[in-house]
Amino acid sequence: NAEYGEAVVSTQSTGSFNTLQHYYIINLTEPMGNNKPTPKFIKGQKVLCYEPDPCKQTVVYFSIVMGVDFEDVCDEEMVGSDKTKEPEIVPVYLIHFQNWGAQYDRWVTEDLVLDINPQNLALKEELEKKITGNKSIGKRKTPRKDSSQQAIKSAT
Repeated sequence: NAEYGEAVVSTQSTGSFNTLQHYYIINLTEPMGNNKPTPKFIKGQKVLCYEPDPCKQTVVYFSIVMGVDFEDVCDEEMVGSDKTKEPEIVPVYLIHFQNWGAQYDRWVTEDLVLDINPQNLALKEELEKKITGNKSIGKRKTPRKDSSQQAIKSAT
């Protein structure tokens, strides 16, 4: 059961009107049938995402799904033992990490992406506390002095 798409192959002029020849072609870029899973997240959705680099600390960031695609994943152990199994098609997400530049956007698998809900926000906070030793991140104990006031004092 293949997916078909209509493509105009050529145009010919005959007499007073133009005719188009239509042919049906199989879209070979898509897998046969509809065996793609339904993605859990959609483009534009605000989510939480684990740090995708396994060499870095386990952190969860506020993020946005910038794109959704599908990837063939083949377990290396499966290939070695049973070469008759086909690769599994899984959704992957282009993630933009909030307050980070676009050069840090990454494609990640669904297991690294979390819904924003109270349980996952608590997980994010717990992971941050483990890293900082129960100190709050990004908050100064004393506010910075206004630079314009410092300039006035130094001028007098």
